Amino acid sequence: MRTENLQKIIALRHLLHQHPELSGQEKETIRILKSFIQENTSLQIVDRDGWFYVVKEGKAEKPPIAFRADMDALPMRDDPSLPYASLQDGTAHKCGHDGHMAALCGLALELDRQQTDQTLYLIFQPAEEIGAGAVRCKELIREKQIGEIYAFHNLSGYPENSLVYRRGLTQPASEGLTICFQGKALSVLR
Repeated sequence: MRTENLQKIIALRHLLHQHPELSGQEKETIRILKSFIQENTSLQIVDRDGWFYVVKEGKAEKPPIAFRADMDALPMRDDPSLPYASLQDGTAHKCGHDGHMAALCGLALELDRQQTDQTLYLIFQPAEEIGAGAVRCKELIREKQIGEIYAFHNLSGYPENSLVYRRGLTQPASEGLTICFQGKALSVLR
């Protein structure tokens, strides 16, 4: 990523951290994100009721894929010593969703400069903490016949740039997802 874009993403994350909103109330968050994407990319923004997605058109040869970030904050106090601490008393991005959104906007910045083999959707999902947001976004998956969706979650205590996985469930709000990796295992974290 270019240094200029990295600085934009860091500033965006700090701005989002300062303005957290609880599940289902992400109006200002959506405004900030849409404004950032409009000002910094030429990607298409599609507004839905209480959420939105961004489209990077690609060749129709392959099924589309999506990347997802959640937007909501938690009803908790923030660390007031942070220079970008929450300005909303009793509401904070303590689950890292400010970082998820900023990372997805970083992907938008990078995708804007590239050609893609397939159409990509960047889904900004509300209300993840209460389990209601995915239900609202699921119709897009059927409508656009999206075959793969990628997301991530922050997990502290591991070296930077690590990919951590474990057998069994970890941090899901649902059950029934199976992910199969093929390749040579270097180590297994438990």
